[in-house]
Amino acid sequence: AAAADGGGGGGGGFAGSGAAEWLDGRGKLKDLYAALELGDHGVDRGAIKKAFHRLALRLHPDKTRGDPESARQAKEVRFKAASEAYATLGDDARREQYDRLRRLMRA
Repeated sequence: AAAADGGGGGGGGFAGSGAAEWLDGRGKLKDLYAALELGDHGVDRGAIKKAFHRLALRLHPDKTRGDPESARQAKEVRFKAASEAYATLGDDARREQYDRLRRLMRA
């Protein structure tokens, strides 16, 4: 469960912020921008929403019914990754936390 957005106070820590969900199985930070097929420079909320909807039209399980099983499974994995990315990047406060953590992990 993500922490409530109580106005931004509290020191800007990552505990309870969803940081664990942003890590892959090896502890490496997931590239949420790549999951939406976006670069991370100059991307606004509108571009994020548009990218997610474009991918959802292509990858949603309801749209892939006629595809071979292996292709459907691969698209479902990509759809879930895009959905997780949109849940973070589409929310300004969570995006700010993710971007801050991303900068820290690159340093």
